Amino acid sequence: MLIYLLHLIVLTSWANSQIHIQADGFTGLFRIDNSPYMTGDLVIDLTPGEHTIIFANNASVRFHIETNSVLRTDNPKAIAAFSNTLRFQTTAIEINPDKYLGTYAVYGGPLLTGRSTVRLLNHLENRIVTDIGGLITNLFVMDTELLASSENVIIDDHQVLFKTRRLQIDPDTYTANYLLNDWTPRSGIQTITIIENAHHRLRTGINGTIANFHVDDQGTIHTQPYGHNNLITGKDFIRFKTRSLRIDRGAYFGTYIISGKSFSANKNQFDFIIDATDRISTANNATITDIIVSADSVYVTNPEALKIKENSLKFLTQTLTISTSDKEIFFVDDMGPYSTKTTISLIKNVEFHLLTESTKTTFLFLGCDNVQQPQTNNEKFIFSCTHIEPEPSPFIVGENGGHNG
Repeated sequence: MLIYLLHLIVLTSWANSQIHIQADGFTGLFRIDNSPYMTGDLVIDLTPGEHTIIFANNASVRFHIETNSVLRTDNPKAIAAFSNTLRFQTTAIEINPDKYLGTYAVYGGPLLTGRSTVRLLNHLENRIVTDIGGLITNLFVMDTELLASSENVIIDDHQVLFKTRRLQIDPDTYTANYLLNDWTPRSGIQTITIIENAHHRLRTGINGTIANFHVDDQGTIHTQPYGHNNLITGKDFIRFKTRSLRIDRGAYFGTYIISGKSFSANKNQFDFIIDATDRISTANNATITDIIVSADSVYVTNPEALKIKENSLKFLTQTLTISTSDKEIFFVDDMGPYSTKTTISLIKNVEFHLLTESTKTTFLFLGCDNVQQPQTNNEKFIFSCTHIEPEPSPFIVGENGGHNG
């Protein structure tokens, strides 16, 4: 009987407690101990003992569960305990982004635009960020007073106004798309409203970072500590530094795309942003190579596909014969139409799409001098290499990888 009672006591002391969480309108993410992040009101089973609620910005509150599910917390002004319920203590504030048209959020919460009313946790740090997570300010609700950690917002009672500036961005001779933060891609000279002293990011059309920066209350552009040296800056002004390369597609007659801009001529001139990642891709957006052009060198991620010398770039191609058992019309990317049998030049080490009216087959062309020949899962088509175009070995000029030429 004694053994039975001791066993019952142990089972009771370690039985899970059903805990209710009331978020009181707080929409940010939080987790308990090592659980996945969650949000909103919920019911969760927890063992008695010490636990911690951790918010997305790493602010935290410890709480203790007694064996009878009674709770207590170490910060009742932030999270109060009532029997088996944890209730977030929140205050409603209004955020006015002024003329800033981008999105922002209470860190870990949904993205917001325009004027928004949000509920902040009392007596804890609430991080307000841009769409890329760049800090705008930390807000604290201390009893009835709203406080900010930075001077790039104006506090009026429970209202927060962003301080903004007009920034002109001049891509110089770069003609592909670029992005500010996660905004819609744009091209050409743009004047944009940004938040003072908040972290912003400029990117190429394929999300390659151009520069991280902030603009102070005097209009000075700061790229430190990020260390980018590919911008010319003035008061409320940014211009990209660029370098021009001649591009020769050789025997390849398909369209190619550089960071969103299409080219179909045999030879083109393109100005790349210094020290930013661009991408050259096929008409079907298969990557030919990523490319970083510095002031005195060029680096590519797929040297099998390109020959680079000084200020010129040429696609490396070999010929592939494609035969079909019927007369169905087909295309290779945007090249065609073809029927029965055709021999075309393709860029080495690049993925292509073989398209018919009813099917789409993807194949990786490794080149005819490679033991592995292109394969498809479409039995109507036969691939063969009948002729190998002699091409010099690809090389990269400069100090960034590959071979010096």
